[in-house]
Amino acid sequence: MKLHEWIKRRSLLLSFAIAALLVLVFVKGSYAVPLGDVADFKWNVTTKMVEFSVGTPKVRIIFYKDDIFRIWVSSSAGSFSDAASAQLVVWKDEPIAPIIDSTTNASYYLIKTNECALRVYKKPCKFGLFDVGNTTPVFEESE
Repeated sequence: MKLHEWIKRRSLLLSFAIAALLVLVFVKGSYAVPLGDVADFKWNVTTKMVEFSVGTPKVRIIFYKDDIFRIWVSSSAGSFSDAASAQLVVWKDEPIAPIIDSTTNASYYLIKTNECALRVYKKPCKFGLFDVGNTTPVFEESE
């Protein structure tokens, strides 16, 4: 692996880890619970978001750049809150339209940009971040 590829991969992993840590620190009263199976997976061309449900909770994924994305999971009632934006740096420019592959693989949906590949596993919902070739994991949830 070339040095610049290694640095880029480590930078992407570090960014993802920092974002996850910030969410854990600033979302008070939260706790991890498994999500249900993915249903109603679709691309919303107007909002440039991937939207789906996992039982009652809903999920939104938005890509701001090829290597900057945000995953929102709603409350158990199905409503979204943007309370974290007060503590997080939030991208204000127009989101991009990633490539959505919802048919090739039976076990996950693929959301791909020029920099990374995000897998959304179907049963149950989990996330995996891979290199642009969708072969080398950067981060993958085990449950």
